[in-house]
Amino acid sequence: MTVTATAADGSGVSGSLLVTISGQAAPQYYTVTISSAAGGSVSADRMSALPGETVTLTVMPNAGCVLSSLSVQYNNGRDAVATQGTGNTYTFIMPDEDVTVTATFQFLSWQSAWDAAKALIEAADFSLTQLEAPDETAARYRLAEIINEMIKETGFTISPNEIVIFVYNFRPAYNFRPALAGDADNPQGTNGYFEFRVTPPNTRTSAYNDGEISATAYDAVANEEWRMQNAELNAWMQNGTLHVTGLTPGESWYIYNLYGQMIYTGIAVGNKAEIPLSERGVYIIQSGGTVIKTIY
Repeated sequence: MTVTATAADGSGVSGSLLVTISGQAAPQYYTVTISSAAGGSVSADRMSALPGETVTLTVMPNAGCVLSSLSVQYNNGRDAVATQGTGNTYTFIMPDEDVTVTATFQFLSWQSAWDAAKALIEAADFSLTQLEAPDETAARYRLAEIINEMIKETGFTISPNEIVIFVYNFRPAYNFRPALAGDADNPQGTNGYFEFRVTPPNTRTSAYNDGEISATAYDAVANEEWRMQNAELNAWMQNGTLHVTGLTPGESWYIYNLYGQMIYTGIAVGNKAEIPLSERGVYIIQSGGTVIKTIY
């Protein structure tokens, strides 16, 4: 702009100056509008963005529905922005216009939903533990839990009664081989095996698969601890020391000589104890209602 100045003394002298004012415009954000749709919903990680920024969309179909189309448009729907992604996550680059996101969802038929669930079941690898599948009934209930989590996006739900454990080469026999837990001779145990069929009502096809039951491995330390904890009261002398097992932790126990005189009493801190004894003779050990004797 031009600024003009005139002398105040009335001489008529004046002058002008061209002044240029420069600055930076505030960044322009553009809005993201999401249209509502039947069969599902879409959310964006931001509801406004600068041109060139990436916007992430999350698609959430309702049970029994799948995404049919997804568009990001601007300029009153005359122009579209390309989207990238698969599954439930998509992205687009924000243009220098407000945009509208529109999704359409397709409702699956009962058979179509089952076809989608069937494909997931038959493509999966199934493995149960010996604790989860000690018998066929337990295996069916655990399989139903696993399968329902796997196929929840299809809108289908399987009940344990719709799962049959059987040989799917159509031999007239069921096939459920339980796992055998490990022992000292076979620490890893023997894995089991199962084959099954899933047949929901009002469907034309069944899903078939099989799986393994992993055996519970042998734990020598835990097994010995259990044996000691559950052993009967026992005592013996060795190198001048009385060894006692089968005590009840937290309970009092006693040692008497042959004359009934108490020579030791204590509270068991574990299921076994070692007490030095200098004199030879017959010793009587009492713990709870159990009394035994040993000779030194």
